[in-house]
Amino acid sequence: MLDFARFDYAKVTDKAIDTALSLIDYYDLHSQPYEPVPLSRILDKFDLRFMDLPDTTCGFTLDVERKIIIALNNRLSTELTRYVAMHEVGHVACWHPNQLNACAKGEGLYDRLETEATTVAAYVLIPQAAIADPLRDTAEEISTCFIVPPELVLIRRALYIRKGV
Repeated sequence: MLDFARFDYAKVTDKAIDTALSLIDYYDLHSQPYEPVPLSRILDKFDLRFMDLPDTTCGFTLDVERKIIIALNNRLSTELTRYVAMHEVGHVACWHPNQLNACAKGEGLYDRLETEATTVAAYVLIPQAAIADPLRDTAEEISTCFIVPPELVLIRRALYIRKGV
């Protein structure tokens, strides 16, 4: 499991939030705010590959000539697959150039670039309407509804409280 506890709110950037909001608007991702976000609208733009990766590697992004490959570990749960895919899209959308962006389990995940990518994933995967009322649903109920890890719901809710969006 990814170590979401290491998410560093101090490293959340306006750039990451603005990027996420732009993706949501451009692809009309939150038109159904109480249903899982349709990821195909974004993922169809990439060369998405499910691979037999080491257990310590959830996924990575690789820019090869004129295409961007997003590789995902084929042994991830559906919730983690959705998160890792959007995390990797976050790297691309935030212009984290010339590096292999690997979402590896338990290995210093949350430097600034990792925090930006996770911020994008949290905003894209969990609509504001779903977390705006903290008494409406539990993190577990929201995670089930949106097919994401419950820890990501806690991050998204905390970002909403801190940032107001």
